[in-house]
Amino acid sequence: MEQVSPERIVANVLHLMTPERCVRLLGRLRDVVRPGGRLLLVDWWRDPVSPHRDSVNGASEFLMFSGGDTYEVSEVAEWLTDTGWRLLEVREVLPPTGLVIAEPVR
Repeated sequence: MEQVSPERIVANVLHLMTPERCVRLLGRLRDVVRPGGRLLLVDWWRDPVSPHRDSVNGASEFLMFSGGDTYEVSEVAEWLTDTGWRLLEVREVLPPTGLVIAEPVR
């Protein structure tokens, strides 16, 4: 039976961190996920076209309490690329929450 690298799930964490800390976390996760594995990011994403009001309101609260923010998927896609990931898919869960699926670049 073929073994598949497990998925790593990071849920509702990135919005609590600065962009620099998010990049460090994604880089460290890339170090532990083998080829064939997946990274699942669940968080509040900001949609630049029609931002959900909870995401907009939450952004100021996250910034005040933790230095974080609600990020656009395009920002996260850039961080993923910079840390050795390939963005595969984005799925809406319940607005403003979404799921970003990535795989390691070989």
